[in-house]
Amino acid sequence: NLFESKFFLYLLMGGLPSLIYGNILSLKLPEDLGKKLFGIIIILLSLYSVFKPSLGLVYHPKNQDKMGILRGLFWLSFVGFLNGILATGPGLFFTLMLILYWGFDYQRAVAYTMLVVGLCWNFSSAVTVATQANVQWDWVPMLVLGGLLGGWLGTHVGILKGNQLIKRSFEIISF
Repeated sequence: NLFESKFFLYLLMGGLPSLIYGNILSLKLPEDLGKKLFGIIIILLSLYSVFKPSLGLVYHPKNQDKMGILRGLFWLSFVGFLNGILATGPGLFFTLMLILYWGFDYQRAVAYTMLVVGLCWNFSSAVTVATQANVQWDWVPMLVLGGLLGGWLGTHVGILKGNQLIKRSFEIISF
């Protein structure tokens, strides 16, 4: 079973307040700053995964006790804030957090990322930003359709081909 509903809700709610704060703050910062910061962080995450050949290939759950969950709340807040302030690529931070902190494999991490970040956090961000800034509404249907189709296709291929393909895809796309 890939999903545990209690853990899903914890992930969903753990980063939501800081995500929304990051969204609001991002509208006040220079756009170039976010793009440069995002680029540097994503390249470093990609390289980290490349130089850790076994990273995310096997599911080894960890930090599941009360203290681990509380520390995880701190990290979720940080990841939620990063996701809010950097408008593109938020799932990359979340995916690696699930792998590094909770010992997920890539399949499980990507599945949670698609639900928590891809659907729920991104929807919350869209609502937050739409209340604070102008939205190019005619783009929205195609963005939603592209996101859903791409997410479904990526998840389908990932389940069929396994963690090694997902890991390599993550590294290539991130870089």
